[in-house]
Amino acid sequence: MKKLMIFAFVMLVMAGVARAKESGNFYVDSFVQTLTEQGAKADYDGQDVVLTVNDNDSQTEASIKAVGPDAMADMLKEQLVKNIAQFDGATKQLLGELANAGCGIKIRYLCGGQNVVARISPDELRAAV
Repeated sequence: MKKLMIFAFVMLVMAGVARAKESGNFYVDSFVQTLTEQGAKADYDGQDVVLTVNDNDSQTEASIKAVGPDAMADMLKEQLVKNIAQFDGATKQLLGELANAGCGIKIRYLCGGQNVVARISPDELRAAV
């Protein structure tokens, strides 16, 4: 779980300005392109920027099985919102622009046979920045 938090934090911090390509919104497309260029598996699903993380850690998989994917998604979302609040001004501004464009952030965490999906809506993202 800690690896996922660090990964998500690093990928969000590395977001910058690049060339638009998919949604028609400069900020959304720039964010996706930058994450992809940094090696993340990122996409735009028409509503959210989606980051997919694959992890084969058997201890994390066992933890997800023990608490359930919904509880793990809630914990992940809570931690990500806390991390966003600590970002620098430029990153917060970019995330605010994503939220203003009606775009949220979705983390798909695939660990063994477990699938955890945590979503931060545009309103939650706006409140976090």
